[in-house]
Amino acid sequence: MLGFWPSLPAVVCDRRLTVLASTPLARALSEAFEPGENLVRFVFLSPRRRESSEHWASSAQATVGLLHGTVDERDPDRRTERMLGEVSTHSRGFSQLWADPRVLPPQTGTVAIEDTAAGDVLLHFAVLDGPRPADTLVIVFAPADDPARQALSRLALSSSSPDRRAR
Repeated sequence: MLGFWPSLPAVVCDRRLTVLASTPLARALSEAFEPGENLVRFVFLSPRRRESSEHWASSAQATVGLLHGTVDERDPDRRTERMLGEVSTHSRGFSQLWADPRVLPPQTGTVAIEDTAAGDVLLHFAVLDGPRPADTLVIVFAPADDPARQALSRLALSSSSPDRRAR
């Protein structure tokens, strides 16, 4: 499915927001989009997170909202409960957002991906349900402005190198 969006960053996640697949452009944007990476752990537990950044709060809220949407649809299993416990124990910010009933699953929004190889990139995103019954979701990103469009063009060139395509 991701092959239809070669010029857009797109990510397929399971219901715990673990990345199952991503386009080369998504991987060029952030190591958060590498297959096997969990977006919740990345946003809240990564040593590279920057809670003080102006964009972190909106990314954190969108991530918790997405997790709420996928977990609330199904009874949490042990793997989900372990992940929630781990992140709650180590991140007060996660615990506060997880307990806030106003944090809802976003279908669209805007996020900033900071410190990419092309600088900070402002992106719109849309969340699509993945194929059923796999309990997946697809997040597709698009540039929010001309600087983001230019940054994505530069990243697309670097992500098309043979070393990046092998992933």
